[in-house]
Amino acid sequence: MLGTVPATVLSEPEWLERRRAHEQRVRAWTDPHQIRAARGEKHPVYDFLFEYYRFRPAWLRRWHPGPDVVLQGGAAREFLRWPDYHEVAGGVALDLAALPRRESVAWMLQLLRATTERPPLFA
Repeated sequence: MLGTVPATVLSEPEWLERRRAHEQRVRAWTDPHQIRAARGEKHPVYDFLFEYYRFRPAWLRRWHPGPDVVLQGGAAREFLRWPDYHEVAGGVALDLAALPRRESVAWMLQLLRATTERPPLFA
């Protein structure tokens, strides 16, 4: 299932903007959580992701392009510090063969695609 979609090639300005926008969106959740944690406060709803699933705020702030995306430009080489990325013609991309739970990721990708293509249940 993975790798069946033609690669999307993002220029350096395009993917840097996507990364910036992602970090800005995620900070709306991670910054308040970290402020509450520093005060020793907990929110039963907003902190669920961090408490139950043990997601670190830094993990959520870290943008990844996803499968079938090639990042262009010199800054894309920073992704090579993670073993899940490799150099490809034209840039850097996720190495789908290196994913540890590839079947789970394929299933999740299929679910997400089906969800985005499905019309709303209640309009």
